[in-house]
Amino acid sequence: MVDCFGLSSKSTPSAEFNYLKSIDHSKVILINIPQGLPTHITQPLESRKFSFLCDSRASQKDLIKKLEYSIQNARSQSEKDPRSQLLLTKREQEILAQLTTGDPNSIIASRLHLSEHTVKNHMYNIYRKIGVKNRLQASNWAKLHLQVERI
Repeated sequence: MVDCFGLSSKSTPSAEFNYLKSIDHSKVILINIPQGLPTHITQPLESRKFSFLCDSRASQKDLIKKLEYSIQNARSQSEKDPRSQLLLTKREQEILAQLTTGDPNSIIASRLHLSEHTVKNHMYNIYRKIGVKNRLQASNWAKLHLQVERI
């Protein structure tokens, strides 16, 4: 979720816009979007499946309602899309679920009775399959796509 309060409706893209373009995540929700953004700013973001949740006029109550709906919608989409779970082996899903705890590879390895090297290999394969670059992105992906009871 990105607060776009600093994004302006000027005709030239700002540093904030360049930051938004650099975000590499499967689900990005934008809030506090300025009114009247030109299409040369909104179109690249829409093409990357960014969700424009609410503009800068929305009340806090409206924002909370829309966030709740967006989170519920994301959960139902991941449940409908079995590809997101079939993408990973059962062992990779177990390791990814353990990753969300924030524990290092050595702890995950001892919990799952694996060597640390095996966990690293699985992590490499997980990153490659789900298209992330680091542990935080993988953890966020897991929270969006893996079954709630596994995390």
